[in-house]
Amino acid sequence: MSDNTETDDLRIERIFDAPIDVVWELWATGPGFQKWYGPEGFTIPTAEMDVRPGGRRLFSMQSPDGSMTM
Repeated sequence: MSDNTETDDLRIERIFDAPIDVVWELWATGPGFQKWYGPEGFTIPTAEMDVRPGGRRLFSMQSPDGSMTM
């Protein structure tokens, strides 16, 4: 991976032992994202995903006791 500091682009690469359609569902849709994202015990109350070019993602995470929301 090259270091391109002249853009706001972010590129993360990972290898998953799962079919690409399953990985896409969990990363690119709100309900899928809510199922797997965050540390164990935390919830994702908000997950709005528009992963098209120019789109945006909005999500929040809450601790098990409700004391922390990001």
